Formats: sequence, structure tokens, C-alpha cells
Amino acid sequence: MELTSYAASPLSLLAPIIAIGLAILTRRVMLSLGLGIVSGALLLNGFAPIATLDYLWQQLVAVFVELPESGHFSDVTLNSWNVYILLFLLALGAMVGVITLAGGTRASATGHANASPHAAARS
Repeated sequence: MELTSYAASPLSLLAPIIAIGLAILTRRVMLSLGLGIVSGALLLNGFAPIATLDYLWQQLVAVFVELPESGHFSDVTLNSWNVYILLFLLALGAMVGVITLAGGTRASATGHANASPHAAARS
């Protein structure tokens, strides 16, 4: 697969501008980032939609497994470094969700987290 290089072109800024502009306009960050990724992949593949889908699929699979040069799926190895990072981020997101449900973010936003019962007794 031959990818088009936009390293020396102002078109290389198109995908980030689309992602940031849509995030500001729509306030839907995940959708905007996804559309930025798709627009960048379209640029790389010369606006060929089938080649773009194939490229995006290959890159998604490459996050989890390392494909050998031979192309045989029997030689596939797990990309453990990326998988561990994704699992850490998933655990971190779950922890933030639990803290939010427990009211920890509200307490720190209003300043009640810094107040201790002993500080009032000392005054």
C-alpha cells in the first residue's frame, strides 16, 4: 500500500484543524477525534475510501498484535506494551468514575476537601 506524504505541505494541518474545529463547535470530543483520524487516513490514502478502511483496520489491529512480515497469522505475537497501557487507562478511567460517583470531584471543586475538622478547632 502506497501512502501519500504531506510532510512538506500545508495539507498536513487539515486533519488536526478538522478535529479541533469540530471539538470546539460540537463539544463532542470523541466524535471529533474520530473524524480527524478518518480525515487524516483519507489524506494518506489519496481519498480512496476502500484503501482508507483497510489502512485503518490494519492500524487498529497493530495496536494489539504485531503482524510478521510474512503475513502468516500463525506467527502473530501480542503487543503486550500497548495492551498494558490500554488496561492501565481503562483502570484509571474506572477509578475516576468511582471517585466521581462517591462525590470526591464535587468536594475538591468546592474546596471542602482541604478543610479538616481540626483546622476549625485551632482557630
